[in-house]
Amino acid sequence: PSFRCRKRLRRKHPLVTPRDFEGVKAKNIDIISIKFILYKIMNKLRLLDFVFPLRCAGCGNHPGRLICPGCLAALPRFKGPSCTRCGHPTLLAVDRCNHCPGAGRFLDGTIALGLYREPLREMIHELKYGGVAVLARPLGAMLATEVASRLSEGDFLVTFVPVHPGRRKERGYDQAELLARQVSSCLGLPFVPLLRRTRPTRPQVELGFEERRENVRDAFQPSAPCLSGKSRGRSILLVDDVFTTGATLCEGAKVLKKWGAKSVVACVLARDLPEVPGLGPRLRTNNTK
Repeated sequence: PSFRCRKRLRRKHPLVTPRDFEGVKAKNIDIISIKFILYKIMNKLRLLDFVFPLRCAGCGNHPGRLICPGCLAALPRFKGPSCTRCGHPTLLAVDRCNHCPGAGRFLDGTIALGLYREPLREMIHELKYGGVAVLARPLGAMLATEVASRLSEGDFLVTFVPVHPGRRKERGYDQAELLARQVSSCLGLPFVPLLRRTRPTRPQVELGFEERRENVRDAFQPSAPCLSGKSRGRSILLVDDVFTTGATLCEGAKVLKKWGAKSVVACVLARDLPEVPGLGPRLRTNNTK
């Protein structure tokens, strides 16, 4: 929208701020801009909560609660040891296991809030596909608590695995970015967008183990802050929603390591346990040397 349009809207709706128009590049008011403006106004005036009251993202009950006490208690947290590098549950604590991704050398660790099971799976779906962006606040805060309990000392900064700009425009936000900002805020660590997605990719959920690696190969490039040396010599917390095979996270970590990152730790809401060809759904662990 033009400057005059923004000025009229701010005068008529003082709760709408210039930040609400970030990402809107249309010079004239088109259909997309009108929908965007109306959504922002309704959101500011809390009209959406009145028309469509929020319910628990895990069970769909308990109006007014993003996460009800029952779903919070039922989160599938890790119980027992896991692989330090890929986060897969193991019988013994190990630094590397047979389920570590082929490019696992780029990841130095993985921290997950829980397993990709209900109700956490449904919460992630609501955040990612249901348009419930506000879910990033409680989920990001819980992830930050998990990270704080397991993070070693170091010069860390927080970044995220970005979606393609086209997909971000469809959803209206990048869920990984929202999570990363919340983790950064809770931990008091700097947030820096270090990666950019250079090409659209097929949804990973549609692909097999090897296809996932090929799908995201060379899909990321360093952003302007990364090119300016923000990542050099730093330990990076790389935030995403789900770790399945690790192909996407490893591809992002490869770029960060290439541009001088000291270490890269994946921080995800959920660790999925896919069946890896030749290994089956369960993990056979290796002793570390």
